[in-house]
Amino acid sequence: MPRFLAVLVVILLIFSGLTYLLHRLFRNRYIKYVPALISLVLGTYQFYLAKAVSYQGFEDIARVILGAMLMAGFLSGMASGVLIDVIRPRMKDRE
Repeated sequence: MPRFLAVLVVILLIFSGLTYLLHRLFRNRYIKYVPALISLVLGTYQFYLAKAVSYQGFEDIARVILGAMLMAGFLSGMASGVLIDVIRPRMKDRE
């Protein structure tokens, strides 16, 4: 379990960092949400495959775990994007 939590923390850091990097590189306000949306689509797809398609062994459990990891990336990316959108205008007002 501690190893899974460590993987989730790394995923959170990667998606937050990627969101911030896209925010800094592009002027388009909505481009920073692309990794989170891709993660949402892939996570939903993994949950669908785990439920709808019959696999042998533990492959369905692995798909559920992968889906949960992708959903953690989605939540991290969306939260980072929203925080950037909320904090940045406040920082400009102080300058």
